[in-house]
Amino acid sequence: MKTCVRSWWIFCAAALLNCFPSLLNSAEPLRIFIRSGAKTHGPGMHDHPKFFEDWTKLLNERGTRCEGGNQFPSAEQLARTDVLLIYCADGGDLNSDQRIALTNFLTRGGGLVTLLDGVCGHDPQWWKQIVGAAWEYNRTKWQYTKLKGHVRDANHPVTAGAADFELDDEVYDGLHVIPEARVLAECEFPQKPVTADTAPSAKTIPQMWALEKDYYRAFTWIQGLRVKTFDVPQYRVLLLRGIAWAGKRTEANELCTPEELKALRQ
Repeated sequence: MKTCVRSWWIFCAAALLNCFPSLLNSAEPLRIFIRSGAKTHGPGMHDHPKFFEDWTKLLNERGTRCEGGNQFPSAEQLARTDVLLIYCADGGDLNSDQRIALTNFLTRGGGLVTLLDGVCGHDPQWWKQIVGAAWEYNRTKWQYTKLKGHVRDANHPVTAGAADFELDDEVYDGLHVIPEARVLAECEFPQKPVTADTAPSAKTIPQMWALEKDYYRAFTWIQGLRVKTFDVPQYRVLLLRGIAWAGKRTEANELCTPEELKALRQ
């Protein structure tokens, strides 16, 4: 009987490591704080609370320690965080105490992940230096559209081996981007006709960046408007990779399943 029980536990452990082989190399779980916020748009869009609920559960099931809330984390919360994920309206609007707390967090090597309106704020000149790219009101443009994402950098751990992907989401054009930010993916931004006789055109603009500074890493991805976007396999695995990379994990696929990795290449 003891032999059967032991064999069963060995089988379970092997199955778990087959799904997440990098758990062998992870001394401690990745600690993540999701800075969420109120829902700001219509049905199925900018649903920050649902993302927080769904992804806290998903990330904890993947072996991380994920928590968060509707307010910027306190210094005490940041002290027990490896990656701060910002997905809320005007994520760059921080007061002086919050800026100090964030600076201390990044200086000690904390990672930063910013999605969609997390790049927005009312001080883009400051926020872009932290995140790598920032929205400026009355300058940056947005458009809901069906887009095709093109992987520009196939050598980065986040996008390595990834095929181009399609999303029905949102595009930002005219962001402030610092030169140090490394473009990982881009898409075509539809342009409205100048006149009734002018055919629509499109231009290619970056939508995903990786920023690596002396102390920390930051990953930024603009897409994330619709709730259904987070269920697209290619999107999910790229975001999971971005989180792991920002957290300085040696294995970018640490949080991904084999099925998700297969979808990444399709």
